[in-house]
Amino acid sequence: MIRAASRRGRDGIRAAAPGAGRVPRWSARRSAGTCVRRPGRRAPNVTTAGPGSRAASESSGRGTGDVPTFLLQSTYTAEGLKGLIQDGGTRRAEVVRALVENAGGQLSSLHFAFADRDTYVLCDLPDHRAAAALAIAIGAARGLRVQVTPLLSPAEVDEAARMPIGYTPPGE
Repeated sequence: MIRAASRRGRDGIRAAAPGAGRVPRWSARRSAGTCVRRPGRRAPNVTTAGPGSRAASESSGRGTGDVPTFLLQSTYTAEGLKGLIQDGGTRRAEVVRALVENAGGQLSSLHFAFADRDTYVLCDLPDHRAAAALAIAIGAARGLRVQVTPLLSPAEVDEAARMPIGYTPPGE
């Protein structure tokens, strides 16, 4: 496989060189808060999606492919903040999109926040190994501290709740 040339951004995350590979695009398939949307896509309305409907499955983070969904929460280091100031939020979002897509995933949304974490990324990835690979690559670059959380759809929680699991609490 031919790989596009890459360079390391100011926060240490590798990005495709300008003009190499795909043109990154924002998507708000499952997030109403994202500013720019892919052409022809709309965020489903969770409150009006009936059970079992396509919109309900999309809003739950699961399509027909049942690809695992992950929440990546990150906090910038001082070095990473300097890079963010120089590159800007839009450029960093392009880098994150390329990173997720290079891991075989799809970025659903990315948000910057005034909270305990600086960024919140919702993405579908092929498996837990891909999520671990992202966390390792981001952590090794030392521009961000990242926490990866696997997410469950409402249907998966229903299935888990119906599983016959025997458990005895301590002391009983």
